[in-house]
Amino acid sequence: MASSAKYNDLAAFKSMLSKHGLRQTSQRLAVHRAMMRLIHASADTVCAEIQKEGMVSVTTASVYNILNGLSEKGIYAKRMCSSGKLYFDIRPDPHAHYYDTKNDALIDVTDEKLQQRADSLLARRRITGYHLDSVDIYIHCHPTGRKKKSQKA
Repeated sequence: MASSAKYNDLAAFKSMLSKHGLRQTSQRLAVHRAMMRLIHASADTVCAEIQKEGMVSVTTASVYNILNGLSEKGIYAKRMCSSGKLYFDIRPDPHAHYYDTKNDALIDVTDEKLQQRADSLLARRRITGYHLDSVDIYIHCHPTGRKKKSQKA
């Protein structure tokens, strides 16, 4: 399981665009810069982030089309939450998420073995009439209200 740091490289993103025959437009680059900050986001959120940056003018429809196109090429992934909200993920590889039900937010699970165990277990199962493409794990949770303990050095 790769960390999202791997996807926070603008040069690597430009290389992926070229590999897929996509031009390096200012809008695509603005979308990726926003996604590098957000990691998981809806088109509306990405558009708002780009507008905050103030360097490129882009509509929500254009942002959605760019995100959708990047996910179709396997550069990003689409993640549908139980809230019915579609998120785009800077990481296209299968990996587990915490889904914060109170804040309607996705957070990557950092337990590499969890995804490996799920993949291994489900790869041995047969689903009549279906082929298993991938396993997406969503762990539904909500904030406790307690503050995280600070770690002492």
